[in-house]
Amino acid sequence: KRLQKTEEKLELVKRWTPVVLQQYRETCVRLVRFREVIDVDCPRAIARIEQMLTALENYQTVVSPRGTSTSGDSDSQNSVARQTDAHDDEPPPEEGTDP
Repeated sequence: KRLQKTEEKLELVKRWTPVVLQQYRETCVRLVRFREVIDVDCPRAIARIEQMLTALENYQTVVSPRGTSTSGDSDSQNSVARQTDAHDDEPPPEEGTDP
C-alpha cells in the first residue's frame, strides 16, 4: 500500500513539474520586465516630469508684453483675452498674400 501511494506521488510530481517550471519561467520574464520598468522607465518618466515642471515654472515667470508677470493673477489672464480681442479689429488678410 505504501509503495502504491509513493508511485502515485511520483506520477503527480512528474505531471506537475513541467507546469511549475513553465510558470516559473513566465514569472521570471515578468520580473525582468518589471525591473526594467523600475530601472529605466521610472527614472525617464521622473526626468520628463521635472522638465515639464521647469518649463511651467519658467512660463510662470515670463513677462507679458505689458510688462506684468504671468503669475496667475486675473490681469494677466485678461491680457491674453485683450490681445485676442485686439486682433479681431484687424481686417482679414487678403487671399494670396503672405501676412
